[in-house]
Amino acid sequence: MASPLTLQKLGGSYQLVVSGPDDLAHIQTLDEALWMATAIPAEGLTCDPVFLGHVDTNGDGRIRSDEIRAAQNWLFGVLRERSRVGLADSALLLSAIDDSSEEGLALLAAARRVLANLDLREAGEITLQQVRDRKTLVAGGASNGDGVIPPAAARKPELRGFIEDVITAVGGVEDVNGEIGVNRDKLKEFISGAMAHLAWIDRGRIPEGEQATEVMPWGPDTVEAYAPLQTLWEPVDEFYAISSLAALDARLTDRPLLDDGQLAALNKADPAAIKEIAAAAPLARPSPEGILDFETPINAHYAKAVDGLRHKVLFRLPTRDRNQLTRESWEEIKNTFAAHRQWQSAKVGGAFEKLGEDRLRAYLDGDLPARLRKMISADEAVAMELEQVRNLEKLLLYQQWLMELVNNSVSFPRFYDPTQRSMVEVGTLVMDGRRFTLAVRVLDRKAHKQIAVNSHICVMYLEISSRRGEATETFEAAVAVTSGNTTRLCVGKKGVFFTKDGREWDATVAEVISNPVSLGEAVKHPFRKLAEFVARQWEKLTSSLYTQTEKSLGGAMDSAGKQLQAPPPAASANPNPTSKSGATRDLLVGGGFAIAALGGVFAYVTKTLSQVKPVHVIAVLLGVLALIIVPAAVAAIFKLRRRNLSMILEACGWAMNAPMHLTRRIGRLFTSVPPAPAGTVYRRNDMVSSLLRKMPGRSHRFLAWFLGLLLAIVLGCALGHALAPRFERHLLGLLGLQEHMKDTGRPAAEPKSGTHGNSSPATPSKGQPGGN
Repeated sequence: MASPLTLQKLGGSYQLVVSGPDDLAHIQTLDEALWMATAIPAEGLTCDPVFLGHVDTNGDGRIRSDEIRAAQNWLFGVLRERSRVGLADSALLLSAIDDSSEEGLALLAAARRVLANLDLREAGEITLQQVRDRKTLVAGGASNGDGVIPPAAARKPELRGFIEDVITAVGGVEDVNGEIGVNRDKLKEFISGAMAHLAWIDRGRIPEGEQATEVMPWGPDTVEAYAPLQTLWEPVDEFYAISSLAALDARLTDRPLLDDGQLAALNKADPAAIKEIAAAAPLARPSPEGILDFETPINAHYAKAVDGLRHKVLFRLPTRDRNQLTRESWEEIKNTFAAHRQWQSAKVGGAFEKLGEDRLRAYLDGDLPARLRKMISADEAVAMELEQVRNLEKLLLYQQWLMELVNNSVSFPRFYDPTQRSMVEVGTLVMDGRRFTLAVRVLDRKAHKQIAVNSHICVMYLEISSRRGEATETFEAAVAVTSGNTTRLCVGKKGVFFTKDGREWDATVAEVISNPVSLGEAVKHPFRKLAEFVARQWEKLTSSLYTQTEKSLGGAMDSAGKQLQAPPPAASANPNPTSKSGATRDLLVGGGFAIAALGGVFAYVTKTLSQVKPVHVIAVLLGVLALIIVPAAVAAIFKLRRRNLSMILEACGWAMNAPMHLTRRIGRLFTSVPPAPAGTVYRRNDMVSSLLRKMPGRSHRFLAWFLGLLLAIVLGCALGHALAPRFERHLLGLLGLQEHMKDTGRPAAEPKSGTHGNSSPATPSKGQPGGN
């Protein structure tokens, strides 16, 4: 009974359940809109690349829903028993192949052929390794289906020699073993070439009883006489053509071979360049009379051929004049040797000429070509069966990987399962005491980041490298941080990366897309920013108070509060300002000023707060916290709810249908702190404490520091309380509140007892002691 189509809620969306072979058939009826991904890039998936090549039928590097459906349909069409579908590295049972169809029958025959060549005729199953071991496959059988017969395949020496001669004459082709052999086309080329060469020889043969033929006009001497003519045929024609023009224009007679520029550029020390110019130069100077006089200067490039012409050809002409060649004599020579010249141009020659006429005739008249042709036919007879080896490999790969592909495209159970790894994941990062399992390969970081930034997830881009000998392998990966915190994750941080094959790589953070990982981190974010701001402002404030205090203590103050001329500093007993005692003195003076400044601020704040009711202080603090925390928490909640894992896959080129929301619970699936092994014993006491106790004098130093700090705080508070009014004025001035106090009619600082702000004596009012 077929299993019903089941949709399971996973990560917030309903996904097809494909837990067994029968569930694969449901992808034919499930609408693409209900698939998690309808198109995925083949590059970056961690599986057998040959499998992806079979599924990607159009070879565009992307696997679409129609191609996945076609793969499932083909698998179920040739596989009758499907219990091993989805099992890793499983062998294919021969009985599982459906031999009721023509394609299934061909696959079964191919499997048996492979096993027979491997001497495993009785085996009931076949593995992917056996199918792919092509050399072992063809080594066990005389026929391998490629139609190529190497010399070693021939048992008889005469047939082996014939194959070698064929390869010598027309070349060979490489068989599946990498050996050079002869196929049907090469044999045909050899036979036709040998026949053409023998026919050429027969055309030049002089019949018995005859002295000459049209091809051999001078009998056996024709070939020797034609040798210089073959070189001079075109140069002599060119000479007479130019001479005809010279009869009309005498300037052609005295035309220089090279102009001034060419002559100046000629490298006279380069013999090759000079020979090249000589080969392109005319045979001799043009003659308006049309006579080639050999007593005049002749191009040395043709000297040997001209000598052969004079002694082997001209002496047989009626004129027998070896010193010159007229136009009429040249035309007579051309007519005599025209048929021979045509015969020479049709010469096949080459390797056939080296083999010799007798051997070629023996090959054509004997049975060696027929025997070789028979071997080629026998080899080709099994070609159709062995061509199914590729489909057999496809069947084994589909049986192993197709369900995995469906569970990484139609649905994503492998993506969420911490005990399994999905095909998109490239490995695991170990960094900052955590394991990050959601890591995808990145080919273009810039393009990936443009899309991944919309996921609202903290993403680290890693540069991953591993050195093997002299070579260094590198690639980039994007890792999602889904739980914990990001405090210590920064550019340049190191870690180790484990790919799915178990290899260990070095990993370095190259770039980070910063986003909150948890609600607590999102709420604390504005407080961290506020703390940084307060720290900067506090540093500015204390620095200013330190400067003002130093000025106040260093000089006299007039009644208006303006600083008088500071007295000159006393001469130091130590002339070296950089000595140890001078540094100590400066440190004590500076420390005292700083403590005094802090004490003044503390006294002012204490005095101000003493005038405010505690309830109001608490209410203000709670209000401020609420104003900061509530908007930050609301914004954080909305931002965390927008986290979408599918955007990271879309950045890799995936066509995603449904969003994959990242919740707090899901985040713990991809980023976690691994537990210690079972039985681990934890010792709670820190060894540092026991180690510190071994240090001599540690307790006395700590007590001294504590008492010194306590004394400094007490003295600072006392000094600050005495200087509180002055610090109040300076503080209000720094904060810009003095003008505000004047505008509201409030004094900038509280006047001393018995005085007003203008320091005039108080006038007793009526009814009071001292009044009228």
